[in-house]
Amino acid sequence: MMTTSRENNYWHRVKIKDGCLSIIDCVNKTAPKVDFKTPYKMLRTTNIKKGWIDVENVGYVNEEVYKKWTRREIPQVGDVILTREAPLGEVGLLRTDDKVFLGQRLVSYRANPKILNNT
Repeated sequence: MMTTSRENNYWHRVKIKDGCLSIIDCVNKTAPKVDFKTPYKMLRTTNIKKGWIDVENVGYVNEEVYKKWTRREIPQVGDVILTREAPLGEVGLLRTDDKVFLGQRLVSYRANPKILNNT
């Protein structure tokens, strides 16, 4: 359950699946990286800390790998990314439109703005 809004000192609760437009788990394996910078950035658990997502210290992949790893959804500004392991429970808000994708052990939540404020 998650809290969505406050009215008359009462917080409404909804199931996570009802408060989000989408919930996307990572592919659950490591994407093959390249050893040079590309526009396609792989987020790792180490990139998610204290509400922020570091999009500079990332792994890079080619376009083919990026398309394969984002076939279910391309992360967008405002998505909330959560680490589900190593470390557990770090959370960050995606604040850039860089071409990023979820590496292992990450889950993306896209809030339904009619129900939930993603911040």
